[in-house]
Amino acid sequence: MAASYIKGLAIPNPDFADQKLHEIKDFELQRFGYHKDTTAEETAVILKEFYKINGVKVVYDPAVADIKSALNEKKVIIIPAAGRKLGNPYFRQPGPLYHMLVIKGYTKEGNFVTNDPGTRRGADFIYDPGVLMNAIHDWNGGDVDQGRKVMIVVG
Repeated sequence: MAASYIKGLAIPNPDFADQKLHEIKDFELQRFGYHKDTTAEETAVILKEFYKINGVKVVYDPAVADIKSALNEKKVIIIPAAGRKLGNPYFRQPGPLYHMLVIKGYTKEGNFVTNDPGTRRGADFIYDPGVLMNAIHDWNGGDVDQGRKVMIVVG
């Protein structure tokens, strides 16, 4: 879970994660009136209001250089994506329609290092920047491939 990573907290067990997901669901129902998929703006609200995290900013139309610059400043990046465009072989195929993941760094070759909660093998998963940038799309009610490019910068 991105908030745990941002706060430097471990997720002790699956029951803890499940409990947090139920709490977030309740918050979303109260705040937004629904609870399933959230936009980048709504996710920023969850980080600010539910988790009490400061320094949350939504940035539209990011470039690779913008992501690397934020990472160089020790910020955490959360991206919404058209999950099937990620091509992650560990997803249950064909992959999720909509997905969010944390970008936590990049390699000397320029690939992005992520924490991807969509798979058990998501810790330190490497994505090619071209693949990741092609997949970045915000939730827009269902036609995710047409969603705007956006990132959430935390820190």
